[in-house]
Amino acid sequence: MTNQDKGMSKLGYAAVLVLFGALGVGAFMLQASREPAPLELEQAIEINPARNILWSELIAQDNSVFTPEHIKGKWTFLYMGYRSCPDACPVAMAVLGKTANGLSDLKLPTAQQPQFVFMSVDPRRDTPELMAEYVAFFGEKFLGVTGDSVQLRAISLQLGAVFYVPEEPETDNYEVGHSDSIFLMNPEGRLRAILRPPHNPEMIIRNYQKLVD
Repeated sequence: MTNQDKGMSKLGYAAVLVLFGALGVGAFMLQASREPAPLELEQAIEINPARNILWSELIAQDNSVFTPEHIKGKWTFLYMGYRSCPDACPVAMAVLGKTANGLSDLKLPTAQQPQFVFMSVDPRRDTPELMAEYVAFFGEKFLGVTGDSVQLRAISLQLGAVFYVPEEPETDNYEVGHSDSIFLMNPEGRLRAILRPPHNPEMIIRNYQKLVD
């Protein structure tokens, strides 16, 4: 092969590399253009793609079994706390109650009408009967559930939440430490957003409308 031929071969090889590089950049740009832009949420974290949250069985306020299938088919606001919480829980639940009323006033399509789940991390004291009384105070769209500590910790880890319940409390009047975020699950039962405190019903409604559109 002459020097001229070798030079032409190098030029051809370089041209092929440039072509493949251009194709790769083009494919990347095309893929990026197809991905939706992040939503501008207020005091909230968008989870995109939505995160699957798994558990086996929990107990609902009517003593029925509560599985991941029960949060599929509709949007769900989920809050983890405990019934005798003196501050964070009643405040967050009251905000969610106002959120439920505000969303009802908007006359949303059936597919966008959410449910609200209070998940107690204190099953020792929060029996199904007591949870039923507790959540009824905040509205008819609220449901109380709980389960054993293993299930609850598995769920909290998947959500990015934490809680602490004394293993051997000296009295029944003990406090429980827990996260104060509200979690929004989509109709596929996947985590779509984390709403951070301090909570505000108007802000939650604005975020919700962006997420369900």
